[in-house]
Amino acid sequence: MTRRFDCTYPIVECDIVDKASVKIYREKRLRWLEWLNGDDPYSIFHQIYSLVWDYALFCAVNELRRIAFTEPSESVAFNGSVINLFDAGFVVTQATAIRRLIEKSKSDPKLAVISLRSVLADIEESRHLITRENCVCLDGLPYDYETVSQQWVSALPSNSDGVHVRWLPTSGPTAWHMSEWSCPYKAGHPSNVMPVFYTPSVTPSSIPYGDDIHYSPRTRMKAIPLRFVHRVRYG
Repeated sequence: MTRRFDCTYPIVECDIVDKASVKIYREKRLRWLEWLNGDDPYSIFHQIYSLVWDYALFCAVNELRRIAFTEPSESVAFNGSVINLFDAGFVVTQATAIRRLIEKSKSDPKLAVISLRSVLADIEESRHLITRENCVCLDGLPYDYETVSQQWVSALPSNSDGVHVRWLPTSGPTAWHMSEWSCPYKAGHPSNVMPVFYTPSVTPSSIPYGDDIHYSPRTRMKAIPLRFVHRVRYG
């Protein structure tokens, strides 16, 4: 059965050198996506959505209470006991949801909960799998997009006006522009917004970030820097 975040192309058809690594990365990625935005009612997205929605409802009811107090009417009133229970319930549900989101990962799977903290911790532990190659070529996209782009352009039908109109492929080994958008590697590329990727042997203290960040040339096996993961995890 095909799951929501499953890849379309088998690994043997992907432009991947380290196929063992991408196999593990696919499994990890699937788990992260399921935890973040899966169908589970306790996925992180559903938890945050519930937090925000409950807060919006509380604010709406609270505004009605304010209006009822400043502009009293005989036809509108609030029961004090019910409102106190409403306030207490809101605080408890919000605190419980926040506690669940920041819950530490458990060694025993039976005690584990889906939390943002556990997802980020798992990503940090598996950051050696988050390489340029795995990120770009995960599902059939080409790594050397310039070569594929040249082949695609040369195969365009020619006409007397010199104008070519054709849909760009969005998946598979010919979708060169998706690879270019995903992780451009040309120096000075205007859309090159991915931070420099380093080999896992480089110490985090030597990795620049912020105003000092620079961009690395095309390298398949370079992994995402630890300090970048820490920026996301700790702010």
